[in-house]
Amino acid sequence: MNNQSNGEIMDRRTPHSFSCPQCGHKAKIVFTKVMTDQTREKSYQCSNILCSSTFVTHETITRFLIKTPAQNGN
Repeated sequence: MNNQSNGEIMDRRTPHSFSCPQCGHKAKIVFTKVMTDQTREKSYQCSNILCSSTFVTHETITRFLIKTPAQNGN
């Protein structure tokens, strides 16, 4: 498995990250903001010093693959 933007699943050994949409280099998360209990806004910065673009993504839970019964008090 590989980390591509064509809908393929990322390899579990690869940390969750995005490539810079401007130059294609790896980008790192520099800030995460909780929007709701199921959505996070993440700011990324390109690791290419000549680019250094910063961009924002939204990460939202869209569905469960397996949903366990809710635990009381947890």
